[in-house]
Amino acid sequence: MPPPLRACPVRSIASGFFAHISLVIDGLIRCDDDGALPAYATTRRTWIMFCVTFGVLHGCAVTSMVYASSLQGKDLSSASLGAFFAAYTTAALFVATDVVRRVGVLYALLTGFCGYVLLAASYLSYEILGGGAVADAVVLVASVGAGVGGATLWVGQTQHYAQASAAHADVQQIPAKEASADFATLFAVIYVAMEACVKVATAVALGLGATLEGATAGLVGVGACATAFFVHDPLELGLARGARGKPSSDVGKSLRAVALAHVADPRLWLLAPLPLGFGFSSALFTDWVDGLVDEKRGAAAVAVCSTVTTVTAGLAAIVLAGAARKGGPRAPVAVAFSSYAVLGVCLCAHSTADLMAWRQLVLLFALQGVNRAVFENSTKHIYVEFFRGTPCAAAALASIYVHSGFASTITYFTLFAENKGLGGATLIAFAALIAFGFAAAETRPRPPKPLDDPYS
Repeated sequence: MPPPLRACPVRSIASGFFAHISLVIDGLIRCDDDGALPAYATTRRTWIMFCVTFGVLHGCAVTSMVYASSLQGKDLSSASLGAFFAAYTTAALFVATDVVRRVGVLYALLTGFCGYVLLAASYLSYEILGGGAVADAVVLVASVGAGVGGATLWVGQTQHYAQASAAHADVQQIPAKEASADFATLFAVIYVAMEACVKVATAVALGLGATLEGATAGLVGVGACATAFFVHDPLELGLARGARGKPSSDVGKSLRAVALAHVADPRLWLLAPLPLGFGFSSALFTDWVDGLVDEKRGAAAVAVCSTVTTVTAGLAAIVLAGAARKGGPRAPVAVAFSSYAVLGVCLCAHSTADLMAWRQLVLLFALQGVNRAVFENSTKHIYVEFFRGTPCAAAALASIYVHSGFASTITYFTLFAENKGLGGATLIAFAALIAFGFAAAETRPRPPKPLDDPYS
């Protein structure tokens, strides 16, 4: 096991820098021979550092997406975000798992980060070019690239979470379930807190007179710096290059793995409303609600409302973690049912003008924050616990993003975002499906022949 890079003997700043780069390039940062994460990469401190850096970059990406319709207009923003999630879902099905296996978690994360930064940069380029066919093409190509990168990013993050929490449990001699819940809560709380900081800073900048183009340029710069930190010292973030698996020559392997997992374990169908519901609600807010807020109350109000969602998600993640410890997974599922149902009723019962009142806006975005907390924290933990040690554990984790991405894609490419009543009714339907699906999943038996799965 190599020592941390900062411990390398160096005689000068220059020699230390080149020694550091040499270690990274030569591949001396790697896992133990059996593929397990080494002890220095399994502490809560390194996980916290990972969550902080991840949260800053993701905050830059999603904040820029909030302003897609403001920068590009409704038609192009719907097309570009739809292309993003279509590419995201396709990549999650066909290539993401194999890419992570082939290059390791670190480089899979970097691929996604670079895609997100380039997407925000394409929004800026649209303004610089002044629109037109070329500008449209740049945004659409960047959206597809960022979608593919996003799939590798989240599959890599989920696999890193599963591996790191399991390794931490082994090193600390604690139950795997306890470590899994701890790491899931830390990630959800910290990364949404960092995202909230980015959104607050954006709102303040816009409130002080900065242009939307200037704010977007700032998001591109901060995102690039966060990406560079992963390159600078991956050990500080608990990341090793890792033992590489054999790449598959069959591009349909991941698709078949996810599809066969749904056949082998019907609980995947029953739990699917959790990620499907969030995919729908997040697209509904980004494509319709955020655009309406920008139209009625201005760009700074969009950042403020988006911050309400993020802050609520961070606070709700803490409450949900405590509720799960006392009441098990039923507690967060009950919260999800209530949140989707109330949000749907609000959309159906109020006019568009009433929804734009600050009291209603705060309620809407806070409820979406609860939905996000369930997705970011509880859904991953529920899937890990339901499918731990089963033949389809890895495919089950990948299916979270397949389901959410599919729901978002359909929402962007249909008229859901143009029909408030239909959107509200769909949210109410998801509330019912989440409750009934989870109740049915609890009664289903686990597959009879558990297999050795590297991500379980």
